[in-house]
Amino acid sequence: MFHQHILTFLQVAERKSFSAAAEKLYLTPNAVKKRIEALEHDTGLCLFQRTNQGCILTNAGLSLYRDLLEINKLYSAAIANATYAQRHTQDVLFVGIMSTFAEAFMSNTWHNVRQKLHGQQLHINYYGATLSDMDEMFKKVGTATTMCVDIYDKELAKKYGLSVQKISTFPLYVGVPYNIALSGNLPLSMEALSEYSIATLPRGRAKVFDAIREELLQKAPDAKIETIEEYNIRSMNDCSMKQQLVLMVQNQIVHYPFFTFRPLDTVQKIDFGIYYKKRDEKMLTDFLKKIEAED
Repeated sequence: MFHQHILTFLQVAERKSFSAAAEKLYLTPNAVKKRIEALEHDTGLCLFQRTNQGCILTNAGLSLYRDLLEINKLYSAAIANATYAQRHTQDVLFVGIMSTFAEAFMSNTWHNVRQKLHGQQLHINYYGATLSDMDEMFKKVGTATTMCVDIYDKELAKKYGLSVQKISTFPLYVGVPYNIALSGNLPLSMEALSEYSIATLPRGRAKVFDAIREELLQKAPDAKIETIEEYNIRSMNDCSMKQQLVLMVQNQIVHYPFFTFRPLDTVQKIDFGIYYKKRDEKMLTDFLKKIEAED
């Protein structure tokens, strides 16, 4: 009950209105008023001045607001950690992965993982393909998920307060629609792509893909760079219909209709990593040992 009063107090302080706070909390204005009065009674403090312009914090109210704001953050973090501890045991691993690379990892990298875990469960949490989806995935490591898999990036790990361990490296390939005359097995040069429309990940999705985009613009200035958010049957078929080449990682080469695949002549390679909280390092190490033991 006391925590409900605190949340109500914080909402009124931020919105300067009982009615606005009531709307946010799905309460009546009278219910909000009673909670504030109960908090003032319990603390012996006058927290608000009621004016025609709304509810203004008193000096005591402002001091309490600043402290309770931090306390509420700690409370939320404590609940999240307790929920994590309840859900995540040595027997269950929750792995976050974006739809951008999900199909490739499920069909290749993680194909035999379940058989190697010897009773340990692996639960996959899928996220969308946008930058906001990526932000959500990384923020939920340590709460909703034990770890997440994405392109290896130490700076990205630092941004979200995570550790990262490299797990694999793949060369880049070009998906070529069958009716485009770029057949063969030898690597394709950047210059050879100059006359074509090429689909790649959106700018800002991964630094290594941004670097490849810049290299393309320098070596194939006439190429038209398009965006592909994720790699799946639907998006690849769309590219085929539009006569677009597709930049992709080797482990993404699954059975896409209407495409052949050729390696791209570039020094750039794509590293993938597992992102995790430092506290879960032993769990991650044990997990990787189980997989590597039978490789």
